[in-house]
Amino acid sequence: MHTGGLSSREGLVTMIHDGFKMGKTEVEPVNDKRLLVIESEFVNVLHQGARDGNTLSSALRDAWDGTSIKPATKTAPVYASDPHINLLGHITPGELVELMRQRELTNGFANRFVMIWAAQPGLDPTPSYTRKERLDELTDRVAKVLRFAQADRYVDRDVTRMELTEAARQRYQKLYRSELQDHSAGERIAGLLTRRAPYLLRLAMLFALTDLTHQIEVHHLDAALAWVRYWAESVKFVFASAYEEQATAKAQEAAEAILDYLGTTASASRTEIMAKCFMGHISKSMMDVAIDELLHQAPPAIEVEKVPRQGGRGSGTKVYRKASAKSAKSAKPVAVQGFEHDSDALRSLRNLRNQVEPDDAEVTDFAQFADFADQSNLPHSQANQQTSQISQTSQGFDSGVRDFGKEVY
Repeated sequence: MHTGGLSSREGLVTMIHDGFKMGKTEVEPVNDKRLLVIESEFVNVLHQGARDGNTLSSALRDAWDGTSIKPATKTAPVYASDPHINLLGHITPGELVELMRQRELTNGFANRFVMIWAAQPGLDPTPSYTRKERLDELTDRVAKVLRFAQADRYVDRDVTRMELTEAARQRYQKLYRSELQDHSAGERIAGLLTRRAPYLLRLAMLFALTDLTHQIEVHHLDAALAWVRYWAESVKFVFASAYEEQATAKAQEAAEAILDYLGTTASASRTEIMAKCFMGHISKSMMDVAIDELLHQAPPAIEVEKVPRQGGRGSGTKVYRKASAKSAKSAKPVAVQGFEHDSDALRSLRNLRNQVEPDDAEVTDFAQFADFADQSNLPHSQANQQTSQISQTSQGFDSGVRDFGKEVY
């Protein structure tokens, strides 16, 4: 089911409601509470959630938890019990970082989504079509899996019970106590990945069902782990590097301001720069970075000299001045260490994505995915560079999966 235009809790509930009255008319309940929402512009969800009084964010959090969605006010007596909702959203990394407010990053909204970074691998002006025979094969296979899972019994609960084999249980317990609790990338990133454990089990369950078995085996768990690891690397790549770029951009602005200020005076100490250039509104660490950048340009944009203090006491004071005309002639503005399109981190992410989504369309056993969960297949744990177009490019989504635009899903 393709729906769009999510705007509030009430708007979401009306798609899978338990029945309500509209005047004197009784609206029959929707018994099938399964809902797939495809939001090609996830930015709309973030905009709606940012509005005062909007309850969409809390409704989506309730939906993930599997609790009944109840109206926020007595004037909207529409509710949905035991919903099963999936939301597939598309957004560029730049928009995601810019619009995901601090509240969404910390209140559990963001970590309920599996964020997958993807980029278009190439351009094909005349892509080949998928043969009808191949579509029929895929349709029959999906239908077979759905029948096995008894998907037609959507009113009943606990129809199909899934179990971990003993080996898979031991594997999961080991992962739960170690990798799934990893905080090495910092608390901000760890907060976005805090639901790795339940998602690992959900994915493993789906992979087992695809193999037409009620037993979740180790290879199903390892196939799911490969996706969870890719999710983790995507989050680090988008958020950690984006924050670094923002800090670098601020340092560039500060350096340019210092350079402009020193052009109006013979020399100035740090204290004078702090007070007269920034009116005290800059941190010590940011000042250090900006001055260091100016000093280490080739050739240096500014010069530093230690002058004795009045009375000869102390070790002296450092004063800064704009470099001489000869030295400054070839000086360039501070370069922002921006997103490099062909960075190692990007190549690693692409390689890992290609491993998780193999080109072999005939793969039917998820045991073949298990080796992708090996740590050696992971990209760098910290991506220091990204592509400068990453926040501007938003290409289309194609059902062929490999024609993803540069987006986060």
